[in-house]
Amino acid sequence: MFELNAQHIRMAQQAPDKATALAMLAESLVTDGLVAPGYLEGLKAREAQGSTYLGQGIAIPHGTPQTRDQVHVTGVRMMQFPHGVDWGDGQLTYLAIAIAAKSDEHLRILQLLTRALGESDLQQALRDAREPQQILDLLQGAPQALALDEELVQLAIDAEDLEDLAWQGARMLKHMECVGAGFAGALQASQPLPLGDGLWWLNSETAVKRPGLAFVTPLQTLQLEDQPVRGLFCLASLGEGHRALLERLCDLLVAGRGQELAQATSRRAVLQALGGEVAPDWPSAQVVLANAHGLHARPAKELARLAKAYDGEIRVRVDAGAPVSAKSLSR
Repeated sequence: MFELNAQHIRMAQQAPDKATALAMLAESLVTDGLVAPGYLEGLKAREAQGSTYLGQGIAIPHGTPQTRDQVHVTGVRMMQFPHGVDWGDGQLTYLAIAIAAKSDEHLRILQLLTRALGESDLQQALRDAREPQQILDLLQGAPQALALDEELVQLAIDAEDLEDLAWQGARMLKHMECVGAGFAGALQASQPLPLGDGLWWLNSETAVKRPGLAFVTPLQTLQLEDQPVRGLFCLASLGEGHRALLERLCDLLVAGRGQELAQATSRRAVLQALGGEVAPDWPSAQVVLANAHGLHARPAKELARLAKAYDGEIRVRVDAGAPVSAKSLSR
């Protein structure tokens, strides 16, 4: 199982070129008993197929399927190159994460790096780091963005009480893969908070995978504690991803605009008021990815290259996920 550990990071390394860096990384994997000496050939062969540079000064060299038999123990070893190593096409790598995996477990590392790759100033921070823990904090510390788009807004549903609204909110968050089993029950057990104008708030941190906000309104005004219920916010809380949304919502309520949400008839209007992701009215197509592993690094890199050939914006989304720019490999 992969684990990013500060003890597995070697700081202030130097290498004149990628070949030397790969040899250093392979030696580190061999010395720590993760792989056999022949694994270096797998690293070289993989780079010959296509660069493992991800972006933001990060590369993830790993072996080919043919050299998986050289792997003794699954794991990673990392090296910081403050002066950078040219990984091809002038792309400088400041942090190389060498992966030893018996199968496609390296895809897990890509998931762990997703937030870090979205940080605009990460390259300089990787260069300036002096301690292994600083590197680890950069990779793990970036806050996840709050999920809030049309898939998380449902208006005028047939509900008998606030509990029905909460279940609907929890279902939408689960559909968006923001939460797992146990979230709905924890949300129901939390104390509803009245916000005014018939709007209510529920939140829970239980079984949250990524932060998200659902908004639900009933077909008919409901009652709770002798107060009207015209809308319910359900927050899947994780880290600080919801802070900006709370500030915006507070400003709306203070400005007396709560009725815009309580009486909303358009999901688009709700999202615009809250600053959520509003899907543009563009031509679209739905396709099934032939690759069993989905749109991971190599196919994503090719898609980004093709998308950049066009002047207009192109966005992609996986199932009910948030749409992102097809021109951004890290996104």
